[in-house]
Amino acid sequence: MRVINISIQVHLRRFRKVYHWGRGTPSTPFWRLWWNEQNSGIVEAVGKTFNPGPGKLLLIPPHTLVHRTLSSPTLHFHCHFNLGFPWDLVHDHVFEVEAPPNILAIIDDIMSDPGSPEQFALVELLMDALRQIPRHVFEGLRLDQRIERIIDYMSAHIDRIIPNSELANLLHLTPNSLTRLFKSQTGLSPQLFHRQLRLDHAALLLIRNTQMTIDEIAENTGFHDRHHFSKAFKKRYHYSPSAYRHLNHR
Repeated sequence: MRVINISIQVHLRRFRKVYHWGRGTPSTPFWRLWWNEQNSGIVEAVGKTFNPGPGKLLLIPPHTLVHRTLSSPTLHFHCHFNLGFPWDLVHDHVFEVEAPPNILAIIDDIMSDPGSPEQFALVELLMDALRQIPRHVFEGLRLDQRIERIIDYMSAHIDRIIPNSELANLLHLTPNSLTRLFKSQTGLSPQLFHRQLRLDHAALLLIRNTQMTIDEIAENTGFHDRHHFSKAFKKRYHYSPSAYRHLNHR
């Protein structure tokens, strides 16, 4: 029997009154869950327009560009999280799902003491929302277990470039055989996939660790210098590292 791993890593949870939404928000390497008490927010993404009220949640997968506007203030809850692979490979979707009737009580539990049992309310909320995603979205994400092993190894070595020969040795394959197998499963070469993982980790550091300099982040994600890192980051996220950090902290 195959074991299915789902590991929810929560990066941020916040509940507050918002008075303004910047129209454009950069894509992120994590999932986002949003809830508004009032239906005063307009969210545009993937060619669709959403106007979620208190009975709805929005689930936004990684690397999905959204534009949003707010016509009047509202209480707003949002959570940033990752599920691990292959679940984090979902992108270019927005899912509007049903919110539980007692959503405010659940949020109150979520925002309580971090060490209290009420924190399980967040896992319950996320899992309930994720269960409402259409089954076919996840069916195309099934990866060969050998590829999952390679991705796990890449994720554990995010601070350096891994040669194909090192990855191939893990599966007792030649580098060319590994590249063909990996590309057939993911659509990307191992080197490009790992570079994207490193850039996604850099994006997390830019958002979460404001004390780290861009040079330090470049070094911690296996880039030789700031120029090389900035060029690669802008190609993936469409903003320079400093602009991306600013947009996520405005």
